[in-house]
Amino acid sequence: MKTHLAIGALVLGALSLPAMAGNGPFDAEIDCGGNFSPPATVPFTLRFESQAQQAQAIDVTVRLTLPTGQTITLRDTTINLRANQDRAIDQSLNLKDTSPRGNYQMTIVATSNHFATFDTCSFSAS
Repeated sequence: MKTHLAIGALVLGALSLPAMAGNGPFDAEIDCGGNFSPPATVPFTLRFESQAQQAQAIDVTVRLTLPTGQTITLRDTTINLRANQDRAIDQSLNLKDTSPRGNYQMTIVATSNHFATFDTCSFSAS
C-alpha cells in the first residue's frame, strides 16, 4: 500500500505542475503550523480557488502523516466550486495526550476529471 501511495504521489506531483504555475482550473491549499503540547486542538484551513468560468466538482482528500510514518485519511469528500469562487474551510484536529510526539504532515489532494493538485503543511507535537 505504501508503494501505491508513493507512486500516486509522484503521479499527482507531475499532474499538479500546471496548478503550481497558475494554469489549472482550480487550486487547493492546506494551511497549518505551530508546536502543540497534547492534549491540544490543532487548527488548519483548506483553501480552494476556482479559476474556471463554470462550476466544477472537486474530489478532496486530506491525509495526516504521524511521526511514526502511519498515514490516516481525515477527510474524503467532494466539494462544488462556482465559477471564480474562493472558498476557505476551517477545520481542527484533536491530539490526545497519548498522541505521538514529533513532526506531523498534512496533505490535501484535489482532483477533477482532467486535473489534480496537492499541497502540504506541517506542525509538531512535543
